[in-house]
Amino acid sequence: MARDIRLVAHKKSLPFVRNALKFIERQAVELVGDAASIQELEQIDQMQSDVGSAVIVVGDPFGPPQRLPGRRYLFLNLSVVSFAGAPWDYSLSGARVIAAKRRAYIRKMASYDMLLDYLPHQAASLARKLRRNVSALPIAVDTIETFPPEFDVCFVGSRSPRRERVLSRLGNMGVQMSPRSGVTLEDVTRRSRLTLNVHAHRSNHLETPRIVGAISSGSVVATEPCYGMAEAFPREMYLEASIADLPATVASALSTGTYDEIANRASDWYRSTYYPEAVAAWRSVLSGLLSSA
Repeated sequence: MARDIRLVAHKKSLPFVRNALKFIERQAVELVGDAASIQELEQIDQMQSDVGSAVIVVGDPFGPPQRLPGRRYLFLNLSVVSFAGAPWDYSLSGARVIAAKRRAYIRKMASYDMLLDYLPHQAASLARKLRRNVSALPIAVDTIETFPPEFDVCFVGSRSPRRERVLSRLGNMGVQMSPRSGVTLEDVTRRSRLTLNVHAHRSNHLETPRIVGAISSGSVVATEPCYGMAEAFPREMYLEASIADLPATVASALSTGTYDEIANRASDWYRSTYYPEAVAAWRSVLSGLLSSA
């Protein structure tokens, strides 16, 4: 039986997934007490673990780990590494990004005893194509105290020409934007009326950590269409528009105040339905890991 659970994330990824990791750590603490911890690293081989550890590596900046005897290694993928939907839903740059992440994923998957994924349709696709068991698990964060809105719109993420066009239009409309880097996602969403979800490249991404971070902290998601969004989140819980119409949709919601009702509805659903289901799913996987390690 495993004696402890180590969660490992890259320093570059941590601001986007810090609270999702804390959620997993909380479920692990329920099972192994203080023998659960989070490590923030730049290189995967800096990881500290003992014989009997179950190591869960989160995110894709790392290469394959150097396996040490007496440990179990799990990889939680939070990137889109498979193609879904129609080919014309992808720009050339978007397809190239996914293809590169897929190659990196395949190179390191043999180093792991168990593969976890945040997208159910992607987990099923990877399992078929790679002939490996890939388990889909919901990404969640603990609900946190909200504050009176300080910003109209939160956007935390990398820069791309596609995103900059939307952000520039919002700025020209007088929309007050949040800081976009050097912050933890939920620390900003809970102080923002809306949270913007725009893909860096045209593709079928579903940025679940950003969406969950917003809903859990009372900020309304305003998103372009995402593959799998309707299956993961009830349609009445968010605003959706084409990327061309998204700035106007955001501005309208802010001027009319319609975001407030959506925020309350989404927050109630998250607490009563999504969060308990995520807790049950993660405790089931972690319990199984401990009993079989």
